[in-house]
Amino acid sequence: VSQAPLTVAIADAVRAVGTPNPAFAATVSGLVAGDTVASLFGPGGVPLTTDAGFAAPAGSYAITTTVRLRNYALTVQPGVLTVTGLALPPPDIVRPPDV
Repeated sequence: VSQAPLTVAIADAVRAVGTPNPAFAATVSGLVAGDTVASLFGPGGVPLTTDAGFAAPAGSYAITTTVRLRNYALTVQPGVLTVTGLALPPPDIVRPPDV
């Protein structure tokens, strides 16, 4: 039995240094035979990951998946997580004026 082609296109995301990663998203195309994203990957969708942990410095990091499917030839289009400079303080923190 030949594998059907399946593409997972992962969306780019942005966050500030010192903040949690946002929820990552992906679009899946090529499902056949009544398969759905939920039936293949579960209710959470495609499992997505990045090497950028909470303390990751500013920079660009790949968002990808390591999932393998028996009936599909998977093509992954990775996304990019951009970690920007310093996080802004919460709005309820009042800083003294510069003297």
